Amino acid sequence: MDDRHFRRLARYFAGECPAEEALETQRWLAADPARQLEADRLHDLWRASAESERVANSDDAWERLAARMQVTEGVPQVTLFQTGETSVHRKRFRWQRDESSRSRIAVVAAAAAVLVASATLYARHEGLIGSGGDRVTTIAGAQPRVFRTARGQRAVIMLGDGTRVELGAESVLRVKPFGAGARELTLDGQAVFDVAHDTLHPFLVRSGNAITEDLGTRFTVRAYHGDSQVEVLVSSGQVALRAVGAPASSGTLLGPADLGILDSIGRTTVRNGADSTRYLAWTRDRLVFENAPLGEVVREVSRWFDVSIDVDDRVSLSRRVTLNVPARALPEVLGAITVPLRLHFSMRGRDVSIH
Repeated sequence: MDDRHFRRLARYFAGECPAEEALETQRWLAADPARQLEADRLHDLWRASAESERVANSDDAWERLAARMQVTEGVPQVTLFQTGETSVHRKRFRWQRDESSRSRIAVVAAAAAVLVASATLYARHEGLIGSGGDRVTTIAGAQPRVFRTARGQRAVIMLGDGTRVELGAESVLRVKPFGAGARELTLDGQAVFDVAHDTLHPFLVRSGNAITEDLGTRFTVRAYHGDSQVEVLVSSGQVALRAVGAPASSGTLLGPADLGILDSIGRTTVRNGADSTRYLAWTRDRLVFENAPLGEVVREVSRWFDVSIDVDDRVSLSRRVTLNVPARALPEVLGAITVPLRLHFSMRGRDVSIH
């Protein structure tokens, strides 16, 4: 977005634009989910600033924002999403004219400038955005690239070869430079890969003690640090799953709806006809568990909502949970977990206690 777009949004927020311009702005936002998300964030800042003190020089604040928002239009190479309650939910805006809107524009501008600057510094640190602020357009290069999501965050990454990766919360994806040989990535966490198949350049994902080789497919890999096994679910096509260090020819072939599980000593088991609902639920903002230990459920919920959850009765950690709920509001999720187990929860900030 450039200065012109921010000024348009400011008029829209303040209810100071003609009906025709308001309708045009709504269509413009709806045409791009990333644009809509950014507008939602700014609108939340706008609403939060309703009780803020007036800013003496709103023009200066607005110009500072425009100067710092050096982001070009177009589809970003890396799109970040907040999960759970930290997300800004899609909404219809209702505007009322506010005589203090000019000062509120400045408040939002200042806050948005800090938000954008912080995000840019984070992305540069991880090698996602060039020093000039330009979007990354290719993965080829001399140095590996690291893509990292925090707790309560996920990302969609378009690699230079056309492969699409949806990276789960608290996950790290390391991508080696694509050269004449294999395309190699290392995953710590969870991701869905929609691979641009190339028979001359194999696509390999190292995760834990496993290597997953694409044979023309869409597949999901889960291998968080500390997990006792690596899980690979194939949505379409085929992959070969093998232990690190094993010959390439020894891989176990997995086809559509096959779930491959490689344990800590390199043994692979296959479950045919696996239901993808549980393994892909996070990409649809849902939490799904089937007869899972409470301890496992708590870890996943903590990761999704970026909270700390303590279960004061350690015996309860082994109790089983079956759950399929929207992953939007933390209290709703906690209620769905605890009520069937006749447990209770309390919240204080980002700390949750189950008792």
